[in-house]
Amino acid sequence: MKLYQMSSRPNGTDRLASFLEDNFVCIGWPGISDLEHTGSDELRERFAAVYGKELADPDAAAVGVALFVHGMQDGDYVLVVAEDAGYVYLGDLGDYFYDERYDNEQDGMCHRRGVTWLSRIPRDELNPALREWLNEGAAVSVYPLPDEEAGLDRWLNPSIEPQISRTERVKVDNKTIEEALEVLKSALRSEDPERRERAAAAILGYARGQY
Repeated sequence: MKLYQMSSRPNGTDRLASFLEDNFVCIGWPGISDLEHTGSDELRERFAAVYGKELADPDAAAVGVALFVHGMQDGDYVLVVAEDAGYVYLGDLGDYFYDERYDNEQDGMCHRRGVTWLSRIPRDELNPALREWLNEGAAVSVYPLPDEEAGLDRWLNPSIEPQISRTERVKVDNKTIEEALEVLKSALRSEDPERRERAAAAILGYARGQY
């Protein structure tokens, strides 16, 4: 598994509240359609066709898009920095999906990945190397050091008390919770043992939070 960081400002607008409330992250770049089944070459061609005249180096910008669509994998982790709040949010990434409803300049949130948010972490408690990496401010990037050097074990270990209190957790309506539980139940029947284990841990974590 890998660790990524993402900006909370796809298409130039701060979307952190939506990320937390609706359990997703996204990049901007509307107008290049669904990228799920595109290879790297086709992705760059689409990107250049739409944004080539607007950017000095469209190929370089397309690298971040490719990282989000093809580099990230279900079960990787992501950090999103809260602007001016002194916190970062740690989440478990899901698969890429495209939501056509938001494929416009105003919203710009069509390229998405689902996220299970795990912890809200005070930024000053992160190790110096991780803080320096986050300070680079890239739209999307992968942690360049070995994952174990990120120092996030205390927030990932389920035996340690969660870092988001029950009063601080994002409120989610009952219908969304029921839908999410159905997805997790389906994942329990996956042929991938690692995916089954993550689903079981998430369901047990939810059950513990009810008491």
